[in-house]
Amino acid sequence: MICAACVLFVGAVAGAETVNIPASADGSLWEWMPTAVTGNAADTRLRVGTVGARGNNTRARGLFKFDVAGAIPAGSTINSVRLKVHVTRAVDFEPRDFDLHRMLVPWTEEVVCWDVRAEPGVPWSQPGAGADADYAAFASGSGLIGNPTLFGTPTEFIFPSAPDLVADVQGWLDDPAANNGWLMRRANELDPFTARALVSREAAGGAPQLEVTYTPFRIESVSVQSGNLCLSFTAEAGKSYTVEFRNDFGVGTWTTLTNLPPADATGPVTVCRPLIGERRFFRVGELPPLP
Repeated sequence: MICAACVLFVGAVAGAETVNIPASADGSLWEWMPTAVTGNAADTRLRVGTVGARGNNTRARGLFKFDVAGAIPAGSTINSVRLKVHVTRAVDFEPRDFDLHRMLVPWTEEVVCWDVRAEPGVPWSQPGAGADADYAAFASGSGLIGNPTLFGTPTEFIFPSAPDLVADVQGWLDDPAANNGWLMRRANELDPFTARALVSREAAGGAPQLEVTYTPFRIESVSVQSGNLCLSFTAEAGKSYTVEFRNDFGVGTWTTLTNLPPADATGPVTVCRPLIGERRFFRVGELPPLP
C-alpha cells in the first residue's frame, strides 16, 4: 500500500511549506483534584506547574495532541516544529521552564485526569502518569512560560524547535497510530509557586497550535535521456519507494514500474523507462516499512 504519491511532474524542486495545526485534544492532570476532568467544553483552561502551600504543593500537567497526518501530506520531511500556547494566569512573575515529553500510551480527552487516562476507567501506570511507562522520561523539548502581559489576557509563549520534537512529529506523520501527543510538565516539579493557566482548545481564541515547517515529497524533475523518460526525486535513508504508471490521470489501475529497496543514504534517485509513444502518467510513493 502506498502512503504517499505524486503525479508526473509537479514542478521544480519542492520548497518548504508551513502549517499551523490546532490541538485536536488537550487536558490537564491535576493532583489537587485527581478525578477532575478538564478536557471538555466546560473548562477552557489547562493547568501546568506546581501550586504553593495553599494547594498542598500539588502538581499539574498538561496533555496536547495534534492531527499531524491530517494536516501534512504523507511522505513529507519535517524540518522544524514550534508549539504555541497562551497563558492567562501565573502565580509568580518569573519565566519558568516547562518540558514536553512524548506520550507512550493513548488517552481520552473526555475522561482523562490525574487518576484515569481512558475509558472505561483505565488508570495510568501511576497517578499523574509514569515516566517510561506512560510518557518518555527524556524530554523532547522545553520552553519558558512567563506571566501574562495583563492579568487574564492571553499572552503567547513558544516552545522552540528541537531535534527530538522534530523526530516526534516525523514519527507521527509516518505512523499516525503512534501519535499520542505530548505531556507538558514543569522541569522541576518540587519547585512550588510555578503554576500556569493556559488557554485550552475549547476557548474562543488562543488555543494551542503546532507550527510545522515541512518539505513535501515530490517528483523533482522529468527528463528525456537516450530515448528514456526519467523521473528524479530525493530518497530518504532507510525508506523504500515504488514507481507506478497508468494511461489515464484520473482512472485506471496503477501498474508497478519498479520497487526500490531502502536507501542507504539520503540522496537523489533517477528511474527511467523507454519512451513508447503512448500517454503515461507516473507517480512515486513511499512504501510502508516491512513488519
